[in-house]
Amino acid sequence: THYDWTFGRRTAPATTALFEGIKAFPGTSLTFTISGGAGLAVGTCLIGEITPIGLPVHLGANARIRYFSKQTENEFGDLELTQGKYRKETSLAAWIPLEEVDASFEFLASLRSTPALYIGNPAISTLQVYGIYEDYDMVFSMPTYNDYNIKFKGLT
Repeated sequence: THYDWTFGRRTAPATTALFEGIKAFPGTSLTFTISGGAGLAVGTCLIGEITPIGLPVHLGANARIRYFSKQTENEFGDLELTQGKYRKETSLAAWIPLEEVDASFEFLASLRSTPALYIGNPAISTLQVYGIYEDYDMVFSMPTYNDYNIKFKGLT
């Protein structure tokens, strides 16, 4: 109802599941069992090694949605909306120890234009983006740590 939609409690459906720490041994096989109704689907399943870069994300991370819907006005001035896809974009700021700067820089350079899962915070799915990094810059601001800022562009 309109009342429920306006004043009801917002609960987001589970759209992301992240399982860390699964041990891999030679000859290991994984089995995934997913159960649910007709609307259940899996878009992408990623299996791989996690490579940490720097220290945990500072406060000040941001996330946004860029949508690709069409908005047109007809000859009577009515707004006609056509819903399109969207993508998640995030921007994170963190510190990186001076001794890790070169290795991290080269690692990120190797991932250019390569989709990957970027985890800003494992507890907040909004800060987890499957996509590419758009921009990465480092500020040499302290003698032992550097600030780095990185922007991610999710795949639609």
